[in-house]
Amino acid sequence: RNNMNIDPKLCNNSIQQLAECFPELNISQIARSLGINDKLMHQYSKGTKNPGYERRKQIERYIHTLGEELQKIEL
Repeated sequence: RNNMNIDPKLCNNSIQQLAECFPELNISQIARSLGINDKLMHQYSKGTKNPGYERRKQIERYIHTLGEELQKIEL
């Protein structure tokens, strides 16, 4: 599946939608990087728990920073 054709607006509403739109994101690594309990992060990604506003923004900032770092890569 080529995720480059996914409209990011379709993935903006929840951590669950983000994980579904971009399965190549490693949920466990994101949790470790942010100091979030791995089980809790997986619950966010499955939609069984929802992060509060501040936690959601923390995850959002991390994803944006990751994207910026990926854009710097030259192969």
